[in-house]
Amino acid sequence: MKKILLATLASALLAPWALADELPSLEAYFLNPQFESPELSPDGKHLAVRLRNASGRMALAVVESDDIKAFKIIANYGDVDINQAHWINNDRLYYDFEDTRGEQELTIGSAFAINRDGSQRTQLMTQNWNYSQEDTSSHIKRRVLPWDYRYVATFGDGSNDLLVRKTVYNKVDYSWSSISLYRFDSKTLALTPLIDGGAPTGTVGWLINPDGVPLIGLSYDKDRLFLHLYDKANKSWSKLADLDRYDSHDFEPSFVDYQDTLYVKRAIGENSSGLYRYDLKARKIADEPIAQLDGFDFDAVPIFDLKARKFIGLHYQSDAWDTSWIDPAMKMLQKRIDEKLPGTINTISCGNCLSSAAYLITVRSDRSPEQYLLYRPGKDELVPIGTPHPDIEAKQMGRRDFLRVAARDGLSIPLYVTKPANAARGKLPTVVMVHEDPFMRGGSWEWEAQAQFLASRGYLVLEPEFRGSTGFGFKHYRAGWKQWGQGMVDDVADATRWAIAEGLADPDRIAIGGTNYGGYATLMGLIRYPELYRCGFQWLGVTDINLMFDNAWSNFTNDWLRYGMRQLVADPIADAAMIKRDSPLEQADKLRQPLLMAYGTLDARVPLQHGTELYSAIKRKNADVEWITYPDEGHGWYLEPNRIDFWKRVEAFLERNLKRAE
Repeated sequence: MKKILLATLASALLAPWALADELPSLEAYFLNPQFESPELSPDGKHLAVRLRNASGRMALAVVESDDIKAFKIIANYGDVDINQAHWINNDRLYYDFEDTRGEQELTIGSAFAINRDGSQRTQLMTQNWNYSQEDTSSHIKRRVLPWDYRYVATFGDGSNDLLVRKTVYNKVDYSWSSISLYRFDSKTLALTPLIDGGAPTGTVGWLINPDGVPLIGLSYDKDRLFLHLYDKANKSWSKLADLDRYDSHDFEPSFVDYQDTLYVKRAIGENSSGLYRYDLKARKIADEPIAQLDGFDFDAVPIFDLKARKFIGLHYQSDAWDTSWIDPAMKMLQKRIDEKLPGTINTISCGNCLSSAAYLITVRSDRSPEQYLLYRPGKDELVPIGTPHPDIEAKQMGRRDFLRVAARDGLSIPLYVTKPANAARGKLPTVVMVHEDPFMRGGSWEWEAQAQFLASRGYLVLEPEFRGSTGFGFKHYRAGWKQWGQGMVDDVADATRWAIAEGLADPDRIAIGGTNYGGYATLMGLIRYPELYRCGFQWLGVTDINLMFDNAWSNFTNDWLRYGMRQLVADPIADAAMIKRDSPLEQADKLRQPLLMAYGTLDARVPLQHGTELYSAIKRKNADVEWITYPDEGHGWYLEPNRIDFWKRVEAFLERNLKRAE
């Protein structure tokens, strides 16, 4: 195994842009990545990377940034994956592993620290949920932490310490009751509370400044969100804000800088939001934003130089990810990188950015998976180091465009359109993909495996950001409340009709598909618009809103069922008629088109009952239903063989129902 693994690593490092004469195979899109999640050490002299080993699992290697041929595998398992790895300091790393086997993930507590040369491996946390020792409190100085501790971050101060959290669960539905923060020495295992005097009752979230000092605690009560401000000098707390948990668009805390300035996201009009400074002493938000995007929420990730103790920039997302630098030197570096790599989005990552020996460059486009390069400023050179999917060739990929189309009520619907490479002019067989989370953002402009796979098979792919999706202003988000089976489904249909009117989509050869909420929307789309969709495929899809409330195996928290679901989706009593009207299960006799359904038997988010009850109801009148279950999967296709099998079935299903219908 070691020889094979090293050959895989050498290939990933030295030949990331391998060309293929034929169309990439299905496996090229859906196997585990070959090369993933590189991270530079704070001084920029070493790179930690996750690599696919001979067993298909993800291993951990360390590479020297001035000689990428010099690498060492420091963590490698045959039956589990390295889940994440982060530099604690220039010589030591944190990593954890998981068995990505559906709901049986072993991430909790499976954590180690190790030196970059592979020495001094120390177990930090245990994965065993039945692990039992005396209660952990401030007097415990050395121990392997039990399962209710999790990694949060590294401090970046040169120490061996990690920031960890201890979660207390409510023992009823295992939602969080409170979270406490600690410094944890990765060598001595000494555990120290991060703040004196405890925190307000029920604190389950934190905003921490770059020095690792908690400044704001967040707690929830029913449908309210409370922000509490910590006074470091007096070691006391005061209430900062009382907000609607699901409707706090005028004050959403984002991050804190070195000067303990709070940055918040706030709505600007109906269709965008900006990033504002908030003066904690005066309890006042600034009059003008420091950044905003027309037509988008300003969702930003701050960039700090921990050595220089400076706030130097922001990563943010509009139709695609981009960076805005505050520091002049980083602006010049970005300009130099963009000159060398024109036509792509080039994201610079670094530890101590203003003094780094090298910089990690992530190159993104619509036609290529992420490409990773190292920039060596001393030589002004870029060195390719890897890509997740080396068998994908950009020229074989389709163009992906972002645009906006009008819904029937005038609401602007963001839409991603992926066209097959070298597609002839004319109407194409089309697949409409509905994203999985009704109250999150679905996509971005960059290369996406599912859309590009379908496009490579000759399909036009439409991905609408229907009402309820976040990222496009509060009006767009709010318009989706209690619209699961109505306005949200109508938006998908309106985007489909736009493509027909534009002469892009063949009206007689359109499929609809999706997972989770996207599965529900697929079913409702087939029911409400049988003239529009020839067939549909859905996996892990909700089939009845009442089942979300009633199924005892579901892992939804009581708070979400009592407040969030009732406010955003439906109230089982007040909205009973709407739930019945918008239930695929109640209207199963209307599902007459060819349908593919797939579920994981271990799914605790959308339990198997959703699928079995609908399948039993449909097959009485519809013989063209393909039913698949994966006994070792939960809410997602985590295992490579299942992922490959599912998409092979989708490929054959679409070939049978769309292409052969020409």
